[in-house]
Amino acid sequence: MKIKQLIKAVAFLMEERKIIDHGSIRCIWSATADQEIQAGEPCDEVGTGIIGDDDLAAELIEIVENDSEGEIDFDSLRKLEDFFRGLDLDDYIDSEKEDELKKLDKLIDAAREI
Repeated sequence: MKIKQLIKAVAFLMEERKIIDHGSIRCIWSATADQEIQAGEPCDEVGTGIIGDDDLAAELIEIVENDSEGEIDFDSLRKLEDFFRGLDLDDYIDSEKEDELKKLDKLIDAAREI
């Protein structure tokens, strides 16, 4: 994978998404997940939040479009590649854990270092 392809793919994954952030449960928001949590716990509202950063996604695209990859620190690029698992958001979701989004958090942190 070329540097431009990697950064474009990461930029897509960086876009803001609504999540459920309810106690120890963190996952991408869906109506089904929201209903399941409300059915399993005595609550009227499930905590939500945002993961990702639209500004960061735009900055990454700008790096690619302005051919400024030469200014990227090699160690940061290697770390980004280490945490890049693929183009599909599902590649970053660990449904076996309550906090499903740790892999995505690591990719976001690595992208910020760029």
